[in-house]
Amino acid sequence: MSNISKIRNELHLTQRQLAEAAGVSSRTLARWEAEAATPRPKHLLALARALDCAVETIEPVTDLTTARRAAGLTQRDFAARANIPLGSLTAIETVRVLLPDASLWALILGRTTAEINQLASQAIDRRYQLLKRA
Repeated sequence: MSNISKIRNELHLTQRQLAEAAGVSSRTLARWEAEAATPRPKHLLALARALDCAVETIEPVTDLTTARRAAGLTQRDFAARANIPLGSLTAIETVRVLLPDASLWALILGRTTAEINQLASQAIDRRYQLLKRA
């Protein structure tokens, strides 16, 4: 069961009620709850408002991608704000390239530099473990 459906059920809301409150179709919400699709950043913010919770309750922040999404930013939005090419952002988020400036990310995402460095470090560790298994 997804976090969305857990929270919705705790609040005794139907899928239809939550979908209307978040401004999406019931079908879209059902796909998110079934984890067959992932909400766009703007929809995460709408869901959080509708569920009266933090975005991180719906999608825990575990890396730079989820931190960006929790801030309601698409890759394109973030790349424009950081003044970097979209491909560079993708390479950073997938840990093919190390994060060059944690302070800029912290400023854009509304987090501390230490938090951003920690998220980047955790992503590097996860990637290393995956590569080690291969």
